[in-house]
Amino acid sequence: MELKDYPFTRCLNPKRIYNPYLKDFLIVSCGHCRACQCAKGSRYKLQIQLEAKVHRYCIFGTLTYANAYIPRLSLVPYSDPILGVVNGYQLYEKETGEYVDYLSASSYDVQPLLEKLHLFGDIPYLRKCDLQLFFKRLRKNLSKFSDAKIRYFAMGEYGPVHFRPHYHFLLFFDAPEFSAPSGHSLGEFPDWTWYDSQQIYSPADPLSVMEFCIRSSWKFGRVDAQYSQGDAAQYVSAYVSGTGTLPKVYQVSSTRPFSVHSRFLGQGFLTRESQKVYEIPVRDFIERSVEINGTNKEFILWRSCYSVFYPKCKGFARKSSSERLYSYKLFDTATRLYPYCKTILETAREIVMHLSFYVYGTKHSLTDLDYPNQHLLRYFRDSLNLKQNVLEYGVDDKTLDKCVYLVYSELLLSRHFLTFCCVNARLPVLSMLNRIESFYSDLDMMQLSNYFATQEKYFSQDFVDTDDIVYLYDNKSFSMDSFKQSKSYKMFEQKSFEIWQSKIKHKKLNDMNQLFIDK
Repeated sequence: MELKDYPFTRCLNPKRIYNPYLKDFLIVSCGHCRACQCAKGSRYKLQIQLEAKVHRYCIFGTLTYANAYIPRLSLVPYSDPILGVVNGYQLYEKETGEYVDYLSASSYDVQPLLEKLHLFGDIPYLRKCDLQLFFKRLRKNLSKFSDAKIRYFAMGEYGPVHFRPHYHFLLFFDAPEFSAPSGHSLGEFPDWTWYDSQQIYSPADPLSVMEFCIRSSWKFGRVDAQYSQGDAAQYVSAYVSGTGTLPKVYQVSSTRPFSVHSRFLGQGFLTRESQKVYEIPVRDFIERSVEINGTNKEFILWRSCYSVFYPKCKGFARKSSSERLYSYKLFDTATRLYPYCKTILETAREIVMHLSFYVYGTKHSLTDLDYPNQHLLRYFRDSLNLKQNVLEYGVDDKTLDKCVYLVYSELLLSRHFLTFCCVNARLPVLSMLNRIESFYSDLDMMQLSNYFATQEKYFSQDFVDTDDIVYLYDNKSFSMDSFKQSKSYKMFEQKSFEIWQSKIKHKKLNDMNQLFIDK
């Protein structure tokens, strides 16, 4: 049984959650098990391949910390007041003393790691802000040579032996001036940032503009950055899948491995199709085929990709067509009512101020305003779902900021609908709305058809138990423990482990061979 033919939620620890919008229960993936890691790695691999396909240059790099700069966390034991045993640890940033997270674990889980690390009770960890500031400095340094843009994919992970934090990144760009000689050499940087005992590098090695800017943007340790060879996407996706055996301390939200990337990663191939997208059938748009490295690759467009062309307004499923139309026209409505606001953010703040004054205030009411203003404020009152007693005692800054963000998000989507979708489709607003409604209706039918086809293929196999059908529907109550004892789950678990293990082996081999480092 291939994973693509597995009709259940493709996760080793699926969870049942309640969806307040659909008023029903859903079975969703946990996002952290080996099966989810493999799926995430495969998705990133595809997106990176598609991103690399539309760019002229691709650089693969690694950023590591010198010993003096490794970020550390101090673990403060938290003891049970009744039993007197350690049942958790508070994590604090060593340098600043700032509280970071809480680890629910006994001393038996943590002590072996502390003894292995020899850091006087501290543990090294991935500090995301270091990577974010690196990209900020990189863009600033590159801007001195050209205004051309770069795109990136990056992730933080821990070494397999000593759990040393480091980062891998891929840079995509088209500007030839970034690959031109910079007039600088490796010798201008401290040797501890590039020296290799195998003498791969020498101080006289020239640097391109991109390499020079990368090295100038990382001050904490060693930098390896060269033009990639071969399948860099496969290499990076192996790192995404290589986090399944980490200690508990590296599985909390503030310390676990992470990935960051440019917006709309891998969607560049659709830009040249922006006008004809609306002219092709749904199945031809969703089920794609593209040539990658000489091989024809078939895939299904992910949600964030097709929602660019067919955006859903907030509450799309429970709204009527007339309500959806008003949601999509919010930007025009707000711009007309508040012409003195220069930006969308200013408009969002103005709407929230009017809400707190006319809807939740005590001195004025909505009847003091004209009908268009009343309609807009009532819309956002219902959309924000705030109760009267929330603001009875005054509006705090946190509540205001949250409201502004939610209003801002809806205004942004409305502007995207009006200035991108309607323009590219060359359709008036109402016709574009009809096109979006028709698209999601056809998409639901296509997904339902594919789901039943997968079920039919699954139940045609010899090992399948007919009682498994109960696990295929979210609205049917069943035990997760019984599901995990089924033959289909056991086979899926074994197949997921084999795929995960193959990715880890591939990763280790690439690490040893330095497959993508070419000097």
